[in-house]
Amino acid sequence: MGSRSSSRFAGRICAMRLDLICHENALAGNATIQMKAEDVYRQRATSWRVVLPVTSFLAARRPTASNTFIRDSQHVPLHIMIDLEAERPGNLLFERAGPRERIFFDPATARAAIVTCGGVCPGLNNVIRSLVLCLRVHFGVREVLGVRYRYAGMNPASALDPVDLTVKDASDIHETGGTILGTSRGPQEPQVMLEWLRSRGVNMLFTVGGDGTQRGPLQLARTAQQAGYPLAVVGIPKTIDSDLQYVSKPFGFSTAIDAARCN
Repeated sequence: MGSRSSSRFAGRICAMRLDLICHENALAGNATIQMKAEDVYRQRATSWRVVLPVTSFLAARRPTASNTFIRDSQHVPLHIMIDLEAERPGNLLFERAGPRERIFFDPATARAAIVTCGGVCPGLNNVIRSLVLCLRVHFGVREVLGVRYRYAGMNPASALDPVDLTVKDASDIHETGGTILGTSRGPQEPQVMLEWLRSRGVNMLFTVGGDGTQRGPLQLARTAQQAGYPLAVVGIPKTIDSDLQYVSKPFGFSTAIDAARCN
């Protein structure tokens, strides 16, 4: 996948808040969520408290800047076409991706971390680059950490210090294959990872990987909720197998297919 299309993909993912219950059912693969859009909106309407840093900038340049943002009441249904004569359980609704005028974490104090897991596939560095640019430039997050060698980098026993990902560091990494953070396989204890994140003041964790990779963040999110620690976990689908439910085509899949056809 080219750098331009990968950057657009990662930018959309970066702006998307994933609902834990949607994440859980997507991994289970056999559950249907019956939730009305207005119920989701009521649950979240009072949570977003910080005005996005670019709001005043956009308003000054364009009087209609409010049209730039996505409202929390907007959702995308899984089933676009509905047969009114056929019985069907409640339609699954996804939060629409895009920038919100109000966000939960204050960029001036928030910290983000990025981790890449599993096998290497084309586009990983593109995603890392887009996340760093989106977080630092668009949202004004002052510190973005790169976790080295999958979840092992969040275990102090591994003695793998994170790297500070700056705009300069990430500016041209899309021209290099693989992942600059390294990758490996194998789980870590959620409590250990949570303590690692808490000790560094990380509020947002972006996990890039496939089905096995995303099961770890699900347990981590549950552990953080039980501990009362405010942590946003965003899973970015990465798998050349294209075996993640509700994800039509993860990045790297087309390249893998093209390579197989050539051979």
